[in-house]
Amino acid sequence: MDLLRRIYYYFVNLYLHFYIQADSSIILVVPFSSLGGLKDIKKRITVKKITRKPPLYTQHLKCHVILEEGSHLHGGILELGQDSQLYLTKNSSFVFGDVFSTGDFSIIMVSGDSTLKVSDNFHVMNFFRLSCDNAMVIGKNFLGSDFVTIRDNDGHPIEFEDGSKNDPKPVVIGDQVWIGLHSTILKGAVLGDMVVVGANSLVTKKVQKNWVVAGNHLRQVNKIKKWERFYD
Repeated sequence: MDLLRRIYYYFVNLYLHFYIQADSSIILVVPFSSLGGLKDIKKRITVKKITRKPPLYTQHLKCHVILEEGSHLHGGILELGQDSQLYLTKNSSFVFGDVFSTGDFSIIMVSGDSTLKVSDNFHVMNFFRLSCDNAMVIGKNFLGSDFVTIRDNDGHPIEFEDGSKNDPKPVVIGDQVWIGLHSTILKGAVLGDMVVVGANSLVTKKVQKNWVVAGNHLRQVNKIKKWERFYD
């Protein structure tokens, strides 16, 4: 009987998802196994309705969505992978387009009075990290591989002997940008449209549109005519 129960819950968790419609028009994709967290979601979002639809991806989703008082979340469909977290601190804002989708074990942190704006069709793979403490703008059709990190801050404040500080700086990413495996985008970076960043790269400065760049010193590899997504 215990084995049958385990098999039953396995298939229920795999195929039965709940779509939670909130007042902000956001749809949270939550599986049956994580529905217990709905009470925590209801404390921060006014839930309009809960509907059952076929899952977009057959995976177990155990997510944490934490919205502090005064934070603002608005967009279309929010898809967070297994064991992923979305954390908006007081007075922060996260506005996205039709779909914002991450892979498993991802963390999105929007803190302070910062604003994160993401356009349509945002997709990243597993172990994605995003930290916004100032301002960040990401264009449409963004695609990221595994272990991609985007930060507009250093994580810890530092005051130097000359009186200067390591203050956060905005990050701007254009349309149709593809970030390769294990690459990091740091504060002050500006990526133009149609940019491809090679694997294991570090971006801290401006990258002109239509270029493939790679490496810690961001060597220009080749100019792009176009690149195509294999999935949406």
